[in-house]
Amino acid sequence: MKKLFLRSAIAVATAAALTLTMAPAAQAATAKPSNATVVNYILAKSNEARTQAKLRPLVLNSSLNNIAQTCSVRQAKNAKMAHCLEGFQKYPAGWRTAAENVAYGYDYKQVVDAWLKSPGHRKNLLSASTDIGIGVSYDSKGLPYYTQDFAQYSLFKGAAKLSGTPKVNSTLTAATAGYPSGTSFAYTWYADGKAVSGQTGKTIKFSKAYVGKNVKAKVIAKKAGYSTDTKVTGQVKLRA
Repeated sequence: MKKLFLRSAIAVATAAALTLTMAPAAQAATAKPSNATVVNYILAKSNEARTQAKLRPLVLNSSLNNIAQTCSVRQAKNAKMAHCLEGFQKYPAGWRTAAENVAYGYDYKQVVDAWLKSPGHRKNLLSASTDIGIGVSYDSKGLPYYTQDFAQYSLFKGAAKLSGTPKVNSTLTAATAGYPSGTSFAYTWYADGKAVSGQTGKTIKFSKAYVGKNVKAKVIAKKAGYSTDTKVTGQVKLRA
């Protein structure tokens, strides 16, 4: 049976690595699921553990995702599990703490449980981190190499709500409050749960085709040094 391994690393002001090995838990998966399937599963399992520990769920950070994926690709190319501690230097600015978990050989549905059974990795998973990046890549033998990159950023205390009259040809606004100066926003509007094509601005006017539909907006807030924040407004029914 092939041995399976885990490692963790933590950084505050400087990076320090901790190496942990574990006994075999399972054979590597023979089929290769899509990277999106693996990332979403690992994120869900990680946040399930955090919810049970009464911790805030981790936000999937696209920049950290790229860093974690680069690390996994390098490990798979070299067919050797190793940390990518220089990746901490590439984190988006403003992080307070950073940490990294890596693993090799586990099926993707087992790797989070394996990390949680290891004190060092569990500490990273259940830390004060706010954001995560997840990578997976396969070596020439089809064995997977996993990376989790964690970071702690400040949390927004903002809010979003709809303002305006919910009537045809009247302006509805996804109004935000409490966010610091310099925050950027992205908007998605929904009618009966479906995204409204081409409508990505702060304001919107609905046509008669939307009468009777329940409308709402999703607002994504971003600022350097802060964890990405997603808010969904309450919904209103559009009148004629």
